Amino acid sequence: MRTWSAARRRELNFPPETEFAYCNAGYVVLADVVARCSGRSFKAWTGEKIFRPLGMAGAFFRDDLAVPLSGTALSYSPSGDGRFEKVPDNGATPGPGSLFIKDSQSRF
Repeated sequence: MRTWSAARRRELNFPPETEFAYCNAGYVVLADVVARCSGRSFKAWTGEKIFRPLGMAGAFFRDDLAVPLSGTALSYSPSGDGRFEKVPDNGATPGPGSLFIKDSQSRF
């Protein structure tokens, strides 16, 4: 399993109740806890326990960058010179990202 550097931190970024900072680390840890406790990947667990019961067979968390994705759109941003460039993302980090929904969202 993965070891997360954010979970090992001992110092605060600022005193409590003085500032706010958004952080995805909690979602990364949550996905890892689900995987460790269930003995299955976060992708497999969420598919069985969340998406399939909701009738969302096309929803999944991507957890392997080597598996090609068909029928999905990637993020692009203007590059400043009139072109667009692919925006790097967190790839195969289940929890805060890598959720793909194909052919399911129209039900809701």
